[in-house]
Amino acid sequence: MKKILALVLVLILVIGVLYWLGLPSLTIENNAIGVIHTKTSGYELITEKHRNKWDIRKILPHNYTVLSIPNHYYIAPISVTTELRQSSVLLELLNIEIPSKEFFQFSIHGEVNFRLKHDKIIPFLEKNLFQPHSIDIFYNEEGQRINAFLVQNFTNLQVDAVQYLYQHKLLDLLKAEFPHLEFQHVKITSFKLPDIDLYRMTQQRIQEQSDYQQKQNYDLTNLQQELFLEQERDNIKFRHTLEKLEEIGKVLTTYPILLAYLALEKNHPIDDPFVAPFIELHATLDSENNKEME
Repeated sequence: MKKILALVLVLILVIGVLYWLGLPSLTIENNAIGVIHTKTSGYELITEKHRNKWDIRKILPHNYTVLSIPNHYYIAPISVTTELRQSSVLLELLNIEIPSKEFFQFSIHGEVNFRLKHDKIIPFLEKNLFQPHSIDIFYNEEGQRINAFLVQNFTNLQVDAVQYLYQHKLLDLLKAEFPHLEFQHVKITSFKLPDIDLYRMTQQRIQEQSDYQQKQNYDLTNLQQELFLEQERDNIKFRHTLEKLEEIGKVLTTYPILLAYLALEKNHPIDDPFVAPFIELHATLDSENNKEME
């Protein structure tokens, strides 16, 4: 009986120890998101269902880890200095010295507050995009990406894109480009706008020069086409004259007496009406000879 009682006590003790080992110790740092990581199940966010709930995964040695992911907003600086498109061409057109290119410069300085969305924490951990103990490195890289995106965006700046100086517009732009981040606010401390009137005036002048050059090219092309057609007409006329002279040469070869006539009648042209019947006769004879040869 004592052995049975001792066995029951040992069994109860073992069950108690296992139960105690299976109870999760979900101690999380202040202002942090708790994440459970197990080698058997991966990552999952800590919710109320995990508290005071026995978990068999915790019994396995070195299998159960509680991670604290900082939940604070990261502050990243914004520093953008760029120029309007074609600014170098415009400055050259206006004969403005290089130090005066600030006429077409755009600059904006400030800061942006953001953090990783809660529903993106687990996917990013699974893809090893950041480490829980060094999330500030991840936020620093994201801040650099945000600033690089703004530099590129404002380098391709259209005149009406100055609307993004308003905080809500800039936030909309960032939310669309970085959907995995939760933005708190954007603070603009300073900005400088280009001389829009001067920019538009010089753009208009460039457009006028381009239109004029296109018209010049169009006129030159038309002139070249006219000269080509005129040359073709002259070539056709020359070929007809040459063919006529070749035909007259054949007639003179066949009827050498015509040479004596033409020598006596120096004032008669080569296409004198007296010669024309011989040319027609020669053409008829040639045609008949060709038929006989066929």
